[in-house]
Amino acid sequence: MFKLLFLAGVLSAFSLYADTTTLTPSKDNTLYESNDGSLSNGAGFYLFAGSTAGNGIRRALLRFDLSSIKAGATIDSARLVLQMDRSNAGATTIFCHRLLADWGEANSVGTRGEGTGASAESGDATWLHGFFPSTHWSNAGGDFLATASANLSVDGTGSYTWSSQQLKADVQTWVDSATVNFGWVLIGDESTTTTSKRFLSRDSNDSSFRPQLIVDYTPATAATPLVGDFNGDDLVDFSDFFAFADRFGLTNADANWNAEYDLDSDSDVDFDDFFVFADNFGKRRN
Repeated sequence: MFKLLFLAGVLSAFSLYADTTTLTPSKDNTLYESNDGSLSNGAGFYLFAGSTAGNGIRRALLRFDLSSIKAGATIDSARLVLQMDRSNAGATTIFCHRLLADWGEANSVGTRGEGTGASAESGDATWLHGFFPSTHWSNAGGDFLATASANLSVDGTGSYTWSSQQLKADVQTWVDSATVNFGWVLIGDESTTTTSKRFLSRDSNDSSFRPQLIVDYTPATAATPLVGDFNGDDLVDFSDFFAFADRFGLTNADANWNAEYDLDSDSDVDFDDFFVFADNFGKRRN
């Protein structure tokens, strides 16, 4: 019984500090294999991954804005959730790779089922361009890490979730450094034809089926104040002493009162506060 109560206490304490956020993409698009890089689907309802019967390879791009997770947070888990609504084949594995270059989403929308895309508009990502028509990928089909961050076998229509330690690590990297957050590319079986899978995009009319990134994280813990470090340089030294000396003798009735120097919180700055300061003199934040 004691062990159960202890575990419950630990879990309860964890819940006070852990948090979860569910994000939809800040942008998404599909790369349509083509020799001139003229096709895209920036504002389309669908994303594609795999190969078609006759029109080549498709790769889906997704990027999520993680700015709501403050720097210093620890990512505990990350899950990428997509709704697949059409398939040209049976079970196939979809690989999720971290992108290494930025890309765009403009207003192009494919016709009918969007499988053949539409004429790219300025700023769209295409097979050859990160941003059509002037900014190219280093490699046709997108620039991404060769090793997948996660993979998942998908078959019939329904909801699918990618999750792994590396997917979590990707999110941690982006929270720590937003400038390298270019998102992921989804790559299906490109070794044969008719493997393409169609997923709902962020522009889907049904908001409940749009892509989601579910992130569990522990916010950064505020640093414990270093008593006596009045100038915030992580060291209690003579600079702080001189600042303290300038306020010595003040009470909370004085116009230039500053409670920061009242180290024992008794509404005045006196020798009791000096002794507290002296005990911390020379301390440094590690």
